[in-house]
Amino acid sequence: MLFAAAPDTYLDLPSLDYARQAFPQATVRQGLEGFGSLISSRRAEQVIGFVPTFGCRDAQP
Repeated sequence: MLFAAAPDTYLDLPSLDYARQAFPQATVRQGLEGFGSLISSRRAEQVIGFVPTFGCRDAQP
């Protein structure tokens, strides 16, 4: 299974803070910095070459 996701989020608070509040039992497996995506697309990049062309924060409100 592959996940293709934007590299960032629309969240008002840093992703790690949100993850700790919303998913207190979850383990963060790799560095989650700033407003980075909670879903890794790394495997999609490795298998099919997926690279997001824009992020959530790039969109115009």
